[in-house]
Amino acid sequence: INLFPYLGIEDPQWLDGYLNINDGSASLELRLRDMIKLGQLYLQNGWSGDEQILSSEWIEQATSIKVETYFPEIPGYGYLWWLPPGGGYMAIGYAGQYIAVYPERGLVIGAHSSINNDQIYQSQLLQFIHNQIAPIFDGFSCVNILSISFHIFSSVVLRSVGKKPYFFHIRLAIINSCLSRTKPLSLTSVSNL
Repeated sequence: INLFPYLGIEDPQWLDGYLNINDGSASLELRLRDMIKLGQLYLQNGWSGDEQILSSEWIEQATSIKVETYFPEIPGYGYLWWLPPGGGYMAIGYAGQYIAVYPERGLVIGAHSSINNDQIYQSQLLQFIHNQIAPIFDGFSCVNILSISFHIFSSVVLRSVGKKPYFFHIRLAIINSCLSRTKPLSLTSVSNL
């Protein structure tokens, strides 16, 4: 099944491999808005409006530990979703592209980063999303959509490495859905997200 038409995602860039078929695990370029839609689909147990696109059983399987990674930051891996300690799941892309889903908070966070970032930046950004941004939404119960472009100096958020300060230059999109919502958001309409 091709999910993109069901989510209103048009013509994403995805590198082809053997026989012009992508392997489904890497090299997908999405707009930040489309990344959030993918996370929201999983948050809504596969539903977009009145239509179930993915089964809730698949969502449960995909976001459950299938492999122990032995990485302290992300100790588990499901089907293309990384599982950090303390709940939620994340899609982690090249150089700091993230989709973080926190079902217990009704929260999806997407991050676009510059592609010339090193591993230290990516690790610290991951920790910032998981340990600093997501907890802000504990106790929220209704939709608050926030789209921000910003710079944050390393001494506030990131540790400096040697004498080199690190800066975040990221775009974040955050959606905190009503946990009491009776009908899932329709993900095909761009105006919804």
